[in-house]
Amino acid sequence: MAALAVLRHADVVPLMGQFQGGSYQDMHELLAYVHESGRVLSYLTQKVTMSYYNFQLATAIGHFHHLFTPWLSVHGYSRLPRLLSSSCDMAAFVVVSSIYFGDVGLVEWACQHRCHFPTSYPLVDIAAWAAQLDVLRLLGNHPGTTNAMDVASRDGHLVIVTYLNQHRQEGCTKAAINLAARFNHIDVVAYLQSHRSEGCSSDSLVWAATHGHLTMVQFLLRHYYDTVSSSLAMDAASQHGHLDVVKFLHAHGQTCTTDAVDYACLNGHLGIVKFLLHHRHEGATTRAMSYAAASGHLDLVTFLRQRNVPANVKMAVTNARKNGHFHVT
Repeated sequence: MAALAVLRHADVVPLMGQFQGGSYQDMHELLAYVHESGRVLSYLTQKVTMSYYNFQLATAIGHFHHLFTPWLSVHGYSRLPRLLSSSCDMAAFVVVSSIYFGDVGLVEWACQHRCHFPTSYPLVDIAAWAAQLDVLRLLGNHPGTTNAMDVASRDGHLVIVTYLNQHRQEGCTKAAINLAARFNHIDVVAYLQSHRSEGCSSDSLVWAATHGHLTMVQFLLRHYYDTVSSSLAMDAASQHGHLDVVKFLHAHGQTCTTDAVDYACLNGHLGIVKFLLHHRHEGATTRAMSYAAASGHLDLVTFLRQRNVPANVKMAVTNARKNGHFHVT
């Protein structure tokens, strides 16, 4: 009886529970989600590209936040340490989601209870990605990477880029300007050009030309001509139908390859094909006629024949018929 009384003691029962398996009922849904989605957070440790810091990651964090917010409103901070200790990934999801959604109070609590802080994720980078300036200020003593400024540049968050440049030491990589140019954030590119020395690569010009960002193309060639020059830029602008960009690149000493005419034919850009064949010497390959025919562009097929552009007529006819463009043949 004495042993049973000890086991039933109010102070002993919780201690015994700590060494037993299972989880608390109020935490089941959160734990199940973390177990299912924990691997998604691995994106946070990788370099910034289009596939990282992306919609899938934001969706996973958002879903967790949707589950966690009502739990926290019911149980409060007093039960939070027990939740965080319930799973190795739980603390990561709680802290990452609080940073992403700008929950300053919860981030402050986490800063005061560093034993619950996930150390494998660059929290500064997450705050920069989410454009949470107030949270970013709280994380002054936490490490970050060049991803922070790179991803803020990619997403056009000039305020974040400025803060990172003024208050952090990690800097950025060429990806900052490259990605900002891709998404036409001219203010960010101008700031980085004035305040940073990393520069950019030809990817910046190629991406800007691909998307028809003429002002961006002009800026890049004015400030980074020797670095960004690439024949791929005019090829890309031609393929995607950006005649104003093609003309500017041509006027400023950029070159192209036969891909420029060939792929302009594929996509039906007659005006660009006329400009290139009239003003440039690269010409086209037999693919130009085949591509135009395969896509049903009779006007281009007619023009190419008038200009005596090299052609494999048999292949062109075959491609046109294969795709149902009998009017071309």
